[in-house]
Amino acid sequence: MFYLNLLILILTGTLMMGWVLYFTDLFPVIGGLLGLGGLFAWIAFLGNVVSDDRKEELQTFFDEKVLQSKPLSLIAALVIIIFAAAAPARYGTIVINNEQHDRSRTVKIEPVDGKGKKIDFVVPARAEVRQLVDTGLFGSGSFRIKTDGLPWAERSVSWFERQPMAITGDFRRRDIVLIRPSAAKLGAFADESRTLRVTLSGGGLTTDLTLPPHAGYRGEAAWLGAAGDVEPTTDLARSWRFELDRTIKDKRRAQRFGAMWNTPVSLSDDAIAAGTVISARVTRDDGTKPIMKGTATVPASTGGPIITEVIMR
Repeated sequence: MFYLNLLILILTGTLMMGWVLYFTDLFPVIGGLLGLGGLFAWIAFLGNVVSDDRKEELQTFFDEKVLQSKPLSLIAALVIIIFAAAAPARYGTIVINNEQHDRSRTVKIEPVDGKGKKIDFVVPARAEVRQLVDTGLFGSGSFRIKTDGLPWAERSVSWFERQPMAITGDFRRRDIVLIRPSAAKLGAFADESRTLRVTLSGGGLTTDLTLPPHAGYRGEAAWLGAAGDVEPTTDLARSWRFELDRTIKDKRRAQRFGAMWNTPVSLSDDAIAAGTVISARVTRDDGTKPIMKGTATVPASTGGPIITEVIMR
């Protein structure tokens, strides 16, 4: 009975700690506690001042009452069942990998259906964070993950599953659209604001958007399918700078529009499906006749980052 109970204790502890190690970042904390560090350091101190005879008495008591106890196997099985129902059978893990970057990121995770807990945490630079998400008992769920400066991503996670996500790659693998005026048309914004009107057509549905509804449009770049904190790629920013420098002789004015384009506003962060036709036009605030307009179709995704530019001319 002694050897069987010892084996049961070893397997029980190993299985539980294995799940903690693979699915969470709590192993150093729990390992420290089991090693009588941190919160349990006082117990370690008392253990050092207790005489060897008392220690042997405690060891004998544990041997007789625990390791030679017949009900221990049933108790261990019950502990495993309770632990499994409370953790592995109810939670999956989203792993955010930021090991290739020198900048920390704030990450937000929320269920796509809007039900359940919203989670906010920081992923340090050159680090990886494992975040548990509630999938329901033996279930799965879809989660929307957003990190500052990047488009949101959606992932399905099942119980007892790890879903890896890399910054920045996995957060740019979706279709987003950026709308802006041609640099040659920026003279239309010299004296007064305008109105930006955008129509999305696809899948038998048509959606009309206006930016901004009251303050007026002054030539900003605008996202579709991304939040306002999303940063344009380095290649886009470089090409815009060349276009502005070639077209606008006033250096300060070129810098002002460059700053506006590098910090786009968001028309909508709803997902944009491949094949959607985007029609954008700028009108006077009191009219509907376009001063400039542009059209583009969102291409089929190739699995890499796709930013479709709609340039109004």
